[in-house]
This record gives sequence, structure tokens and C-alpha cells, in this order.
Amino acid sequence: MKGDTSNTTRQIRSKGADIAEGNQCPSGFAYVGGGNCMEVKCVYNTATGLGFDTGHEQRVAGKANWGCKGSFWYGAGVMQLQGTARASINPDCPPGEPQIGYNSTCQKLPAGWESPSEQAARERRESPKCDLRLRQ
Repeated sequence: MKGDTSNTTRQIRSKGADIAEGNQCPSGFAYVGGGNCMEVKCVYNTATGLGFDTGHEQRVAGKANWGCKGSFWYGAGVMQLQGTARASINPDCPPGEPQIGYNSTCQKLPAGWESPSEQAARERRESPKCDLRLRQ
């Protein structure tokens, strides 16, 4: 208010709920966005043995390796998302967010990407094979 034009600093504090971090969900979980994962469960209609009218959860239907086995007594199961977990970092997968409905960024790799262990193995394999020592 006095005309002071000194620089100010701004700090943003976040609890992490709105920050997308991690490139892999726990086993059996699908990525749903915002750094969150949900467990993929097969639910069977035990009352009538007939399928559900709602169908599979659209975020996981037809993606990755998700699917429900048919039951002799209850018919086909329907995939639904239940429970939540946070995504974690897997150094062997590409950095970034997994696509919605997939478990990790390893399931849909960018073209030409290789993990650090694969890169090291390739460099060892393609390096010169001579054992020549140079003199001063």
C-alpha cells in the first residue's frame, strides 16, 4: 500500500491428493487419474445368475489384461472398480502418468523406449570386445 515494489515469493503447499505422481499401480489395480488407482474386481450377480445391466466399468473395459472368468453357476462377471491406492514409482517403466485403465506406463510403452537395465545390457552387448591396453 506504500508503493513498495520489492519482489515477493509465493509458496504452494499441497498434501499430494491433487498431484499425479507415480507410474505404476499395485497389482490388480487400474490407474484412474490424479495419481490414484482403483482395484479391479469381478462381481457376479448371485441372485439370478443373469448378467448386470450396467456392464463393465468403462475405464477398464477392453484395456490391458483385465477380464472376468465365467462362472458355471453365476455366468459372466462384470468388472467394477473398488477401493483406492496411490500410484508408485517403478524405475523400469517410462516416467509419466499411466493411461486411464492401465496398471502402469510399461503397458503402453512409447516407441523406442527401453528400461535402464535393458539399456545397460544393450550397451554391454554392443560395446567393443577388444582387450587392448594403450601405452603412455
